[in-house]
Amino acid sequence: MYANEIQNIRHLLRREWIVGIKHTLREGNACADILAKMGASANSPLVVLEEPPSQLFSALSADAR
Repeated sequence: MYANEIQNIRHLLRREWIVGIKHTLREGNACADILAKMGASANSPLVVLEEPPSQLFSALSADAR
């Protein structure tokens, strides 16, 4: 299902640059998790946000604290 994305990542990692990858659990990055879920259910391949969606308010507030 994600073979194309994994192949693209591997291609980028082979370039002449220093890259670090760190796994973070979704509990450690709630905003990214919410946005990823919204993107997965979107009808368009590109979604442009000019302000945070209402679904992010509690996660952004928690991050600010």
